[in-house]
Amino acid sequence: AKGGVGGNTLAVFDPSQTSWSIVFKGLLFAVLLFVGFEAAASVAEETKNPRRSIPIAVIATVVLTGVFFLLTAYAGTIGFGQAALGTNNAWAQAPSAFGTLAQHYVGGWLSVWIDLTVILDAVSVAIAFMVTGSRMFYALGRDGLLPKAAMSTTRHNTPLAGIVVIIVWSIIMLIWGATNTYGAAIHTSNAFAAFLIAGNVGSYLVLLIYCFLSLAGFGLVWRSRHTEGGLAWKIPVVLLGLLVPVLGYKGSLDPFPAYPFNVGVYIAAAMIVLSAVWWLVLRVTRPDRIKTAARHALQVAATPPETAGPLPASPDAVPYPPPVPGVS
Repeated sequence: AKGGVGGNTLAVFDPSQTSWSIVFKGLLFAVLLFVGFEAAASVAEETKNPRRSIPIAVIATVVLTGVFFLLTAYAGTIGFGQAALGTNNAWAQAPSAFGTLAQHYVGGWLSVWIDLTVILDAVSVAIAFMVTGSRMFYALGRDGLLPKAAMSTTRHNTPLAGIVVIIVWSIIMLIWGATNTYGAAIHTSNAFAAFLIAGNVGSYLVLLIYCFLSLAGFGLVWRSRHTEGGLAWKIPVVLLGLLVPVLGYKGSLDPFPAYPFNVGVYIAAAMIVLSAVWWLVLRVTRPDRIKTAARHALQVAATPPETAGPLPASPDAVPYPPPVPGVS
């Protein structure tokens, strides 16, 4: 098959076709696409043999998503053509990029199917975030880091408070997307502009989380250097994991984003400050809750502890899912 405007070509993978600064700018977008691969860890307490199942799920997600990303990125690049991408940024300007390609190369029927697939994919992502976020709220309430109301559940043992919070926040975001006026500045719809800004906010925050995870991973690897092998390859892997979010910040914040994308930076900064204040308040008022947070996970029957003897849990800690009254 010829493929695309100029045919199939491996030139799209040639680093000389672009610059490192553009690659770094693309890291924020890449992080946004991969966000959620770690979501499987949020259901570890409800998983049989989580020490085996969760790593398999996370690694398989990264590998399969990476392959799919390469295929779709290649298809989009040769579909619009490198010239179109470089001159008028046709890919970014298309309201439904792959729908546009389907319409051009195959026909309207495939464009409809692709648009439906994108809608279903968005719904599945929303469900995944609902599952992950609601369980995070429950865990924070169980460990005494949020009010006990965060521990409320339905009769099906699903985290009720977390679900309600996420639904309310989603409604607020929908209203904001419909009423903002950012679209005119970047020649697109206000709803799509809100989506881009919100996506950037999430990426900034996730990059920071990945930085903390990489630093924590480095600490774990270093402390276990005398008892476990593989230090020669573990250290470079952890440092590479830290380098990716750092370069993502470099590419997205240097130079500083123009309006309206600078709004996303300010929102992310405000959320970071709010989180830091929350942590400081807990550090002063409930330091024991911070130290024992999530320690109960090592006592769950499905996750046998690696250390001898049980570790202390939060004073309010209860297993998840919680027992249903009247059911033994």
